[in-house]
Amino acid sequence: MPKEESVIKKLIGKVKPGAKKPGASDKQAKHSPSFIALTVIGILLCVVLIPVFIFNLTLTIKGAVNKDKVPTIFGIAPLIVLSDSMSPTIREKDLIFIKEVDAGDLKEQDVIAYKYYPSRNNRDDWKVVTHRIVNIYNVDGEIKYRTKGDDSGLDTYLVSQSDVVGIYTGARLSKIGKLLSLMQEPLGMAIVIGIPVVLFIGLDVLRRYLYTRKQAAAPEGETAAIIASKEQELEAVKAELERLKAAKADAMHTGNAEATDTKDGAKE
Repeated sequence: MPKEESVIKKLIGKVKPGAKKPGASDKQAKHSPSFIALTVIGILLCVVLIPVFIFNLTLTIKGAVNKDKVPTIFGIAPLIVLSDSMSPTIREKDLIFIKEVDAGDLKEQDVIAYKYYPSRNNRDDWKVVTHRIVNIYNVDGEIKYRTKGDDSGLDTYLVSQSDVVGIYTGARLSKIGKLLSLMQEPLGMAIVIGIPVVLFIGLDVLRRYLYTRKQAAAPEGETAAIIASKEQELEAVKAELERLKAAKADAMHTGNAEATDTKDGAKE
């Protein structure tokens, strides 16, 4: 009996359903064009959105903390151009980059950003203007600059060294300032950040759905072959069980016959 039970267990073990080995179907799903395309789009959205969001948030916080200073990152201040006064060098809605500079190093023809006070009596109300230095004066021992836009006339005021924000680096991104201006408004922030985030989440859900569907949907030929193989193995188990039952019955019949012959011999 122990021998029969071990044989039966061995045969049943062959047809016992097991976990599907991660193989060709998993790899095919992960390397399908749709899966790769969605993954790449998701990565690109993260690469673009996360730095832009951090960049804008950092400038917003620094500007709110120190309202008397133009916010910078590593000494660089991004500025949005609001007019064409410096056209064609710089155009409206361009994003330009200004770096901090020692005002004593400035010279004529440098393009500088400086604080402009519409009302000379109110130093809390100011905006940043980016114009070119055309003259440098010494007024009562203080250096001051006469500025001019490339596409406008001479400015009617002189710029003090203390009002200089920085010097134009020559780097600009055409029309990107329009996008950043929009991001500074609550509605714009929701549109520019919210919509891509929703798209990213949607793409991720779609990517996972396609991957799961590919895993679940095995090819028909492969499924049929698996079923046929399992049916054959089950038939083999049944046949083996029948053979073992027959062998056991024969063994019992032979044993009974031998016992009867022994008893008859004893009587004689």
